[in-house]
Amino acid sequence: MEHFSFIAFMPDRPGALHRAAEIISRYEGNLNIIQYDRRIDRHTVFFEVTAVPQVYGKIREELEKIGYLQTSLQPVAFLKFYVYLPNCSGALFDFLNYITSSGANITFLDFDDRGQHPERLVVGLNIENTSLIDSLLNQLKSRYRLEIIEYDTTGEKLDERYFISSWLKNLNLLLKVLKMHF
Repeated sequence: MEHFSFIAFMPDRPGALHRAAEIISRYEGNLNIIQYDRRIDRHTVFFEVTAVPQVYGKIREELEKIGYLQTSLQPVAFLKFYVYLPNCSGALFDFLNYITSSGANITFLDFDDRGQHPERLVVGLNIENTSLIDSLLNQLKSRYRLEIIEYDTTGEKLDERYFISSWLKNLNLLLKVLKMHF
């Protein structure tokens, strides 16, 4: 038995992950690691399986037949910025029209009108089509005051957040286990 890793592209619908697990199970592969975080990428799942090499080949073939097997990852651009919105009804709605029409995926929003900067919204976006970033920024700049905090088109920042998030979750689980035993 050997360890094999692969990346799967999951359709965004119930049962997709179950279907991949069924294929791995059918060929008696043992699932060792699975990493998935919809907040980062709703389609990408990392797997590590233990299997005999011939069996692993069959698992890959089956996953490829149904369109789940990925041989590479396209970098997802990450953009984090402050946008200053007027404090009036519909301001967020108007701003979100730009985000939605650009095809960007919101990773987080942070706003508190009682905070130190009551007009500032912190926005994090994942953008799969990096050619749209300049267009989106130009549209937003023509309407709002913006401050770019982070801009990454390589996917490096996304990977760092993903693995840091995973590490923190594992650390939290370890701490819970230790508390149970002591």
